[in-house]
Formats: sequence, C-alpha cells, structure tokens
Amino acid sequence: MNRCLLLVAAISVSVLADNAKTDNTNRPKGALRKAGGMVSRTTEGGKVVFVNGSGLSAVSEIAANIQNSCGFPVSTLPMENGNGNALQIALKTASNTDVSAAIVISASGVETPSLIVCPEEGVATINVDSLFKNLPSEEADMVKRNRLMAEMWRAVAFVLGGYDSGTLCAFSAITDSREIDNLPIKVFSPQILAKVVAGAERRGVARIETATYYDAVRRGWAPAPTNDIQKAIWDRVKAEKANKAETTAK
Repeated sequence: MNRCLLLVAAISVSVLADNAKTDNTNRPKGALRKAGGMVSRTTEGGKVVFVNGSGLSAVSEIAANIQNSCGFPVSTLPMENGNGNALQIALKTASNTDVSAAIVISASGVETPSLIVCPEEGVATINVDSLFKNLPSEEADMVKRNRLMAEMWRAVAFVLGGYDSGTLCAFSAITDSREIDNLPIKVFSPQILAKVVAGAERRGVARIETATYYDAVRRGWAPAPTNDIQKAIWDRVKAEKANKAETTAK
C-alpha cells in the first residue's frame, strides 16, 4: 500500500511537470543527513527498452519520465541498420534475458499503423509517420511531442497490462491519433499506474528501491559506506544485528 501511495505521488508530479524527479526536500535535511542520505538499488529482473529509430530526441526524455514515475528501469537504445522491420526488431530485443518488454519507435510510412501491441510477447511498435498524420496548422511541434509522449505511455500500459478504457488519461481508448490532442492527461492516471506496476511485477520487471542509508543497511542491501556518517551507521547496525543474533542463540 505504501508503494502505491508513493507511485501516485510520483505520477502527480509527472502530470504537472512532464519531468518527474525524485524530491526529498519534504524530509528535514538534518534527519536525512543523520540517516546517511538516500541510496537506490535495482532489484533482479528485466527492464523496459525503447528502441528509437525515429530520430526524435524526445524519446529518451519521455522514457526517463516513465522510469521516474513507474519505479522500474526503462532504457533507450538506437535502432541499428535503419528502420528495418520494427516488429521483428522488437521481438529480437525482447528475447534478451535482461529485457522484459521492448517497444520500437520507427518511421515506417503512413501505411503502417501508429501503434501495434503484442502483450503476450511483451512488445509493441510505434510508427511516428502515422502518429503525426492530420496535424493542426498551429503548434504542430507541440502536438507532435504530446502525441509521442501519450503513445509511449500507452504502449507501456498495453504491454504491461495496465489497460483501462474508463479513464481520461494517456490510456484512454483511442480510435484516431487526433483524439490524443483532447486528452486532459497525457500520462497514466493513478489507477492505470497501479495496474502497470502490478503487471510489471508479474512480467518480472525489476524495481528501483530508494531508502535512507540507515534503512538500506538494516534491510541488507546498502552499498559499502563512503563517508564517516555512513561508516558509523554501518558499524552500529551490524553490531546491533550481531548482538541480536547472540541473544537469540542463547
């Protein structure tokens, strides 16, 4: 439940700013410093990969926002050998042992659909040539970016099982690319986010965990200390665990 609440907060930031970032300023600086600062780790599992063959630089930024909001690893790779067959490239990418889902973004001509999803295989393709059809005469670049952002979020939701056509967010039921322009929210709603995170767990996607250094040491996954404060925390927690083990043994 706490995880869901944190994710809902994260998506709210993404909706408002389109560049969600971890914010620890709501915790007293003194208490955070005494706790050894914040550390993160990525659990065992796969990642979501966007293969970018569109030449659009916004792909990497949007992918980073998806990672920040969803709490699982999302990476971007360039497409090799031109566009090629986007679906075959997606399937090949998803076959890697460290990839749980692959989404290829290409410029494959207006004859190819803007979004093809194969949730059973964990892959999808986005064709920007079709996605960018019927652009308005004004603010075309902004509309392009918003369509790309919504389609990337939608692809992740389709592939990871977050579909719900009853919300007015990026994962609404879309029958025409122009309908994206009128969506009030072009990222996940909190309800969709919860389903995507649950689907990601079922598919074996890794999670990015963040905690204070003190809590990370207690949980057993903290990296080796890098300063005097962390060293003191490390020694204290290790000593507490050793004393507890001796007491239990007696």
